[in-house]
Amino acid sequence: MWLISLLLPLTIYGIRCLRDIAGLSIGEGASLLQIFVWSAMILAPLGLVDGVLFALACAVHSDFSDRSSRSVGKVYFYEGLGAGAGGIIYTFLLIPFLNSFEVAMLLGMANLISGILLLSLGKDGGTDGRRNLRTAFPVMAGLLWIFLIADSACFILSCTCSLEKASLDRQWAGLQILMSRWSPYGNVTVGRRDDQLTFFSNGIPVCTTPIPNIAFAEEMDPQMIQAVREHPTPLTLRELENPRVRIHTVDGRLYIKTASRKFDAVLLNLPPPSTLELNRFYTAEFFSAIYRSLTDGGVLALRLPGSETYLSRETRDLTLSIRRSLQSVFPAVHLLPGEVHQILAFASARAPRRRRKHLSSVCWRAKYPRGFSGNPKSA
Repeated sequence: MWLISLLLPLTIYGIRCLRDIAGLSIGEGASLLQIFVWSAMILAPLGLVDGVLFALACAVHSDFSDRSSRSVGKVYFYEGLGAGAGGIIYTFLLIPFLNSFEVAMLLGMANLISGILLLSLGKDGGTDGRRNLRTAFPVMAGLLWIFLIADSACFILSCTCSLEKASLDRQWAGLQILMSRWSPYGNVTVGRRDDQLTFFSNGIPVCTTPIPNIAFAEEMDPQMIQAVREHPTPLTLRELENPRVRIHTVDGRLYIKTASRKFDAVLLNLPPPSTLELNRFYTAEFFSAIYRSLTDGGVLALRLPGSETYLSRETRDLTLSIRRSLQSVFPAVHLLPGEVHQILAFASARAPRRRRKHLSSVCWRAKYPRGFSGNPKSA
């Protein structure tokens, strides 16, 4: 039990220091070998101790229940019940109010208290297991009480805040961290370098200011919007206070499906589909929902990684896959190539002809080739 209370905060600190230890810059991905080696080194101690504790829990429950054949099954049931309850408590009660180290300290204290209770219950009895437990009771109980007092002192004296700040400074080396909060959707961090603010969602930069090069059009995490409001610049103030801007902190798929109005344009300004959460916005099903929400001359615009010189096989396959998904729904799909591919999908086949002159001027200003690439009906 005391090992769990010690390893939980150490593991969190080690994970946050990993980027600095491995020499990775912000935004740089690790190789598969690095992921495997560092994950094993950091997570193995906690995983092994947790696995041993589960086996001990089965043995202790079997001893207390006179070695009933159902004892192991009950331990699995209680473990599943606790995991479900813990997920609900963590999501709705702990995340909004506590940082990661405070949660780790609370879990450590819960483990220490359960260990003390088990020792108290097991010190009396006639079985071999209980007699052995009674013999080691003073030493084990004293050790658990020492760690419980130390954990409680750290929690009450807010030592966890110092650990939180030190670990974030290591995790985001080179940035001044202004804010880092968790929500049910993930982590939102705001970092400053010189006069530039960068807003990260789960480690991915989604907005920069006052010189924006990455902007978000849809954001379902209210913490991100709150972070932008708490760290304003003249640019973001103008955008957020514009009476024409309406912010909906809701999942984009749900909003499109339930919207009562139709739209002239939908801008899908999201990172590439590199995670399951992002993949949901690049499926034929979601494109169908957008198509139904557009007016007759409406357009969907999205962008993907590209290149003006050479496309890797992965980038090419990603572009072709999403383009084919769009073509299965929209009657006209056009690609504007460049360092960033701009894809326009029209709800009507007549719309591209009506808007060709305007879009060509946009391509020229963006230093893209004039005209469009690809036949809408081609593969």
